[in-house]
Amino acid sequence: MTRKPPVVLLTDFGHKDQYVGVIKGVIHSIAPQAPVIDLCHEVPPQDIRSGAYLLGVSYRFFPKGTIFLSVVDPGVGTDRRIVIAQLGDWYFVNPDNGLLTLVLEREKLKQVIEVANAKYWLSPVSATFHGRDIMSPVAAHLYRDPHPRKFGKPINVGANGRSPLRLLATKPATKGEKTIEGEVFYIDHFGNLITNIPSQMIPRSRQCRVGIAYKKLHRIVRSYGDASPGEWVAVVASADLLEIAVNQGSAQKELQAKVGDPVRVEWE
Repeated sequence: MTRKPPVVLLTDFGHKDQYVGVIKGVIHSIAPQAPVIDLCHEVPPQDIRSGAYLLGVSYRFFPKGTIFLSVVDPGVGTDRRIVIAQLGDWYFVNPDNGLLTLVLEREKLKQVIEVANAKYWLSPVSATFHGRDIMSPVAAHLYRDPHPRKFGKPINVGANGRSPLRLLATKPATKGEKTIEGEVFYIDHFGNLITNIPSQMIPRSRQCRVGIAYKKLHRIVRSYGDASPGEWVAVVASADLLEIAVNQGSAQKELQAKVGDPVRVEWE
């Protein structure tokens, strides 16, 4: 028997409280056979940008048809929309607050449904836990029957190139004749500074220098181990983005770096 693709969870709930366990309980109450995978529950609280990064660099490693339930929802209880979006061959259930920004850069938006059919929600609905009462049951019902239109009203995807979904106000990296200007987009558990500069922008045939704050790195290496312990490196890491790191150390701590700090690549 062919196994259906999983439901994948991304939240800022952490593991101290009951929230993650409860949304899994809701899913299994409705779809007992659904395999549930934890992508990450340590998104910094209310940090939509970090959630968008984690989702954007991860979704394509899951089977086609996977349902991503993402609950990073600082607007919970307000009139912000909850949506089901089909991007490429994957489904996404989440608040419409920018979480899909990076996925939208990589995949064709095929359909969007504004979740409005309360038949598929728990009752009563808490104003502070839509992840439990709306999004989790919707994801579970979608797993049982992957036809999103029954959950609400379609949103016109449009043909003018404009997304009907909210996007983060991010500034893309820009390339000049001998420079690339970017910024720190995400800081991981190891203190590595992951930039918004994709590997395709970086000239292969040039010796590049990478600068951030007062630090200037005179080469881009293949791996962390190409440097000595404690040495700074610039590397194109697993997300295919330029990263600034300290071998066996934390670039964030040493630089007191933060998301949005400018990064410059230059060459002769």
